[in-house]
Amino acid sequence: MRALLVIAALFLAGCTGGPAPVSGEVKAWSFTDTEGMTHSGESSKGEPTVLFFMATWCSKCQTTAPRLTQLHHEFMGKPLHLYTLSHDPTEDASDLSAWKAKYNQMWPHGIDQGSTVAKTFGITKQSSIVVFNKDGEEFRKWIYATPSLDELRSAVNDASL
Repeated sequence: MRALLVIAALFLAGCTGGPAPVSGEVKAWSFTDTEGMTHSGESSKGEPTVLFFMATWCSKCQTTAPRLTQLHHEFMGKPLHLYTLSHDPTEDASDLSAWKAKYNQMWPHGIDQGSTVAKTFGITKQSSIVVFNKDGEEFRKWIYATPSLDELRSAVNDASL
């Protein structure tokens, strides 16, 4: 019985999400956004970068979305690349257009075809965020989490150094 309680506690702790270990490596990634533009780790070097893996139906994603919008507004005119990738293979450009309008998100959004980018960073669930430093190194990561605006702001500021 005790073993079952320990297993259940570990499982539930994993479901809450939170900061995850990062590799500190530069890994190649790219995607095409809904406007047909290609974005990559290579083209993002020189500025901190945030990748948000989401699904439009995900409640954690819906909690995180306004925080990212606020982050975007706070960093306007400052170095920052912000990208949103749908982690749901059933979503399409019209789903992302509706999402962008709902949350006033004016940065590139795309579909992570085959979860190619997500797999590169060990992302298995939506509402996950990877922050890269200006050298393109994996700097901070949250998996299945809803980081606060302060946590996001701090990660981007630290990644700028």
